[in-house]
Amino acid sequence: MTKKVSREKLARLIKERPDLFPVTAKKKITLENLVEILDGLPVLIREFLAQDVPVHWKGLAVFQVIERKERKTTNPRTRELMTIPSKKSVKIKPSTSLRNCVS
Repeated sequence: MTKKVSREKLARLIKERPDLFPVTAKKKITLENLVEILDGLPVLIREFLAQDVPVHWKGLAVFQVIERKERKTTNPRTRELMTIPSKKSVKIKPSTSLRNCVS
């Protein structure tokens, strides 16, 4: 599967489906406005995650920040014991409906 959907194409699809997105039929929303909205979504998600606030996107996924513990491991090249420091990471848990549609 090599095809990708660009944000412009996604905006066009949203505009063409007033049955799924009734707000596009009620209001005069242009494709440029939809592209701006789609561009703004990742910014909002990043802002909430920076504040350690999980983002629940119904039907898509849950985005949350988790703390990875410090751990000890060996360097595979030198066999030297080293410590990997703790760090924060983003966990994305897909919704059940998303998991079911690809399996």
